[in-house]
Amino acid sequence: MFSIVDLEFFTKFRSFIIKLFDLRSSGLYWRERGPTESTEFSFSRFLTPYLANYEGWAMFVDCDFLYTTDIKELTELIDDIPFIWNFLVGHNKVDENDPSTQPKAIHYTTGGPWFEMWKNCEFADLWLSEMEAYKKETKQI
Repeated sequence: MFSIVDLEFFTKFRSFIIKLFDLRSSGLYWRERGPTESTEFSFSRFLTPYLANYEGWAMFVDCDFLYTTDIKELTELIDDIPFIWNFLVGHNKVDENDPSTQPKAIHYTTGGPWFEMWKNCEFADLWLSEMEAYKKETKQI
């Protein structure tokens, strides 16, 4: 079910982790977290195009996503991105008779299997499997 990422495609791009401390230190971000914001980076994500110097592709990805396919496919969908690229666990539904409803980007937006109360959420098995594979790959097991 999982694809191997085309490394040649990604070596053309810069990738980095956006850290609010760095954004604040450089004067790029000064907004305080408001009571309606779910995370402190709710608005900092909008700096992504600026941080990419408005060149090429710029994509902000929350840490609660699990991709089930090569994100290179997104380059062909820029004008019409279907919900399966932001498949909200507990909200969107898979129709077993309709392959176009199979998620390509699973978004554990209300909580994922890394939390005790969400350990049995939809697609928890995929996330846990990926975590185990990562630990083996990085020799954390």
